Amino acid sequence: MFGNWKRLAAVMGIVALLMVCASQASAKEEQRIMIKLQTAYAQALPALGECLPFFKEFVESACPETMKVKIYEPGKLVPTFEIHQAVSSGKVDAGYLAPVYVTIA
Repeated sequence: MFGNWKRLAAVMGIVALLMVCASQASAKEEQRIMIKLQTAYAQALPALGECLPFFKEFVESACPETMKVKIYEPGKLVPTFEIHQAVSSGKVDAGYLAPVYVTIA
C-alpha cells in the first residue's frame, strides 16, 4: 500500500533536490537550507497526507548536513487556496496540493 506513496515521495524529493542544487550551485560555502513546505492536506489524512513524512526523510537523508524540511499543516502559513500563488511569489518554498486548488487569475 505504501509502495506508491514512497515512490511519489522519492520523486518529489528528487525534484526538490534538483531545484535546490541548481539554485545553490554557485554558492562557495555550504549553507543550511530550510525548505518550508505547506500542504493542503493534514498529515494524518490517509493516502494524501501520509507521503509527506517519506518526502521529508528522503530529502533530509540525501543532504543530512545542509537540508531540512519543515512541513506546515493546512492554513498555517497561507490559506489552502493560495498555496500555489505563495510558492510562485517565493513566500513559501514548496507546496503540496491538488490541481483543483490552483486558480488562474
